[in-house]
Amino acid sequence: MVGPLTHKIRNLEGQRDQYMQEARKDIQSRRAMHNSQLQSYEQDIKPLKRKARMESIQQNLASIGARVGKMGPM
Repeated sequence: MVGPLTHKIRNLEGQRDQYMQEARKDIQSRRAMHNSQLQSYEQDIKPLKRKARMESIQQNLASIGARVGKMGPM
């Protein structure tokens, strides 16, 4: 014979298990989305940032060279 408290405990445990299962699915889907965003960043955005950084360095070096050239021989 099952008492009312035992029945209530089992019911709550079932709800907890269902909630935990849904939470795991949510975490897995968020992790997959995050991984795909990271992969996209690595493939698309990172090379563009590197290219922009290199262009900026080249422009800075060119402007430094131009200023040094205007100063004339030392």
